[in-house]
Amino acid sequence: MRRLIFHIAAVCCLGLLPSLAHAASLQLTPSTRAPDPGKNVTVTISVTSTDRPVNAVSGVVVFPTDRLEVVSVSTAGSVLGLWVQEPVFSNTQGRITFEGVVLNPGFLGSGGKVMTVTLKAKATGDARVS
Repeated sequence: MRRLIFHIAAVCCLGLLPSLAHAASLQLTPSTRAPDPGKNVTVTISVTSTDRPVNAVSGVVVFPTDRLEVVSVSTAGSVLGLWVQEPVFSNTQGRITFEGVVLNPGFLGSGGKVMTVTLKAKATGDARVS
């Protein structure tokens, strides 16, 4: 069965002061997809914080280079208003890094779009993205 598993670890989102730092979670949607080799799948990375507003998001997404490659990354429609580090990817290292700030009053809620990533399946089998 051809299956790619997309999973992202929770990332700590920082407030204005270290003593006020709170955790939020990042999600990949869709969480599971099974494209054929050579086909693209688009996933959205979003942030959820329901107890305190998120002021900053930083992360590293890791993917297996033998199964996937990044075709493009888009920040259109992102809740992040200022990018400290625009998303950068390396298909050689299997990494996407990003860091951004949500302008005042921050983001409070679920499903706040951070960015969209288009991945191309290179081979069949499980591919864990974290």
